[in-house]
Amino acid sequence: MYPFRACLTCWALTCLCSASAFAAQQAMTLEEARSRMFAVSQSIAAAAAQTESRTALAHATRTLHRPLIAGDYSLLQYRKSVYIAAADLQSGLNNFIGQLGTLPVPFTPPGVVPPLTVPPIVLPNGNFLFRASGTVNAPELIASAPLFTGGRIEGLQMLLESGAAAAAADEQQVRESLQTQLVTAYFGLQFANVAATNADRARSDLTEHLKNALRSRARGVANSLFVLHARAALATSYSAATAARRGAEDAQLILGQLVQVNGSIAPSTPLFVNTGRLPPFDQFLASGLAGGQTIRQTQIQQRTADALKTLAHAEFLPQILGVGQYAFNLQHTGPLQPDYVFGIVTQFTFLDPIEREQLVKSAQASRASADAAKLAAQRTLQETMHQEYDAVLNARDSYAACGASVDAAREDVRSQYANLQQGRALPVDVADARLRLATAQTDCARYAYTYDVALAQLLQSAGQPQSIDEYARTADVLVK
Repeated sequence: MYPFRACLTCWALTCLCSASAFAAQQAMTLEEARSRMFAVSQSIAAAAAQTESRTALAHATRTLHRPLIAGDYSLLQYRKSVYIAAADLQSGLNNFIGQLGTLPVPFTPPGVVPPLTVPPIVLPNGNFLFRASGTVNAPELIASAPLFTGGRIEGLQMLLESGAAAAAADEQQVRESLQTQLVTAYFGLQFANVAATNADRARSDLTEHLKNALRSRARGVANSLFVLHARAALATSYSAATAARRGAEDAQLILGQLVQVNGSIAPSTPLFVNTGRLPPFDQFLASGLAGGQTIRQTQIQQRTADALKTLAHAEFLPQILGVGQYAFNLQHTGPLQPDYVFGIVTQFTFLDPIEREQLVKSAQASRASADAAKLAAQRTLQETMHQEYDAVLNARDSYAACGASVDAAREDVRSQYANLQQGRALPVDVADARLRLATAQTDCARYAYTYDVALAQLLQSAGQPQSIDEYARTADVLVK
């Protein structure tokens, strides 16, 4: 009697603990859990920040074709010293005086050109110093515009756009991966709860069965062996129920970490199975090839290689810029500072320390690598999705077949109880039949869980992870 009382006591305590835990549970659908996870996930936040950073950097280069216009204000104090040798100055002065003798004198009668004589001038020996100083207070307008860059701007823009696309693809990959993890944890908790419920139901039935066995022994109808068999079956069911509860606690912990909710979660979207015809495999494959994460990554690699190729070819072409400069305060400009400058500047590199041909070769190899990676990814995706598609079909068919097993196990329990009352069966037969029923019911729930997880993986490969909500809404079988 004491082991039986101990089992009842533990079962009562478990029920009380479950009731108190249920009071603190928060009901949450799969869509609500996903929204919550997206809002609190640090992995998604980090990926989103990286996407924002790369996108802003790419947007910053969209206007590189615009002219650059800047204002420049100079306030400078300057002094200029010029040293001239006396011999050079004497020679220049003598030449100037000699040329004056050949010039006509102003205000003389027409036709009369008297000679003009200038006495020689002798400069002292030594050097002469001429010095000028002043203040420059000159506001200027400076402008430049790229007229032809050979593809340098376009290549840089393509490269940064590819970086932004890669960051966005990484963020999407994080989101899709977390969604599959959420489905696994969410429906894993549902399955654990169903398994625990089935185990508790079997334990309750076997507890009543043990009571009947004890009454039968008290009346002398059953012997102690029957009671021992009933107690053994109850202990087995108690162990199974305890294991199921532990599994539910583990699933609760995993789901709680994903959605970061205080207290426990009561998932309200049940396990489901769509027993009807699944859309054809080619439809899933076409979606995966068009928007699947693996293919998107290889497409970004191709775009990056094209950008590098454009930049490499640009190194062989000149750059042409239009430039201009205008000084507003002409009275205070420096002695060598122009009033304005307008023109075109052309630059062409004849010799570069970097082997430009190797840059082109590297870009071509990168493109070839990306093309090959895309073909390989397409083949791998087709194989993977075919396996995932088969896994969905197998889980669906297994669930459809398990219904007959549950019906047979339920009929077996009824038959064994009837046989026991008529003396044609032993208590152990009833206990085994009841455990087989609980096992069959749990197996059906397991097949439904396998179906849901396999479907989530297939939809992720197809680039449609959130489509599982529609499948859940339109499911014709709900497992509770």
